[in-house]
Amino acid sequence: MRISRRRLLFTATTAALIAGLTLTIDAFGSVGHRIVGTLAELHLQNTRALKEVRRILPPNQTLADASVWPDTIKDPLYEDADTQIFKLNHPGHDTYHYANLPFQAERYELGSPGARPGDIVQTTREAIRVLKTGKGMFSQREALRIVAHLVGDIHQPLHVGTGFVAS
Repeated sequence: MRISRRRLLFTATTAALIAGLTLTIDAFGSVGHRIVGTLAELHLQNTRALKEVRRILPPNQTLADASVWPDTIKDPLYEDADTQIFKLNHPGHDTYHYANLPFQAERYELGSPGARPGDIVQTTREAIRVLKTGKGMFSQREALRIVAHLVGDIHQPLHVGTGFVAS
């Protein structure tokens, strides 16, 4: 089977474009997370939930501010009042942001290849549980920051899924 030069050029160009796009869309950074936090806060205007958000977060901190904290604390030089104890209690916190599921997975299941107790789905579930009950592996402030952040992460390319094939 012989591949035409035109077809080869088209395939190579398409692959290069896709590769280039993934460099810019694999993570939308702090701006994207701040947008998600701002939209959430706008949606919560005049609700009891927003009053709870204000009670949980430090004074003058918004959901937009809270939503970038889980990425900000990955920087080894960053410190605030909450970071040191969080890092000690959660040394694998940088893995909370994704789940590496095989590309042919039809749905997420904890027992499936690539899913794990500390992935984005399970971490989000735990953080929501903490916000509902006040009990769990996070403080309420940590849980709120995590939910505000992971809602953005879970909708980004390459945060749920990967390029491996489950056997």
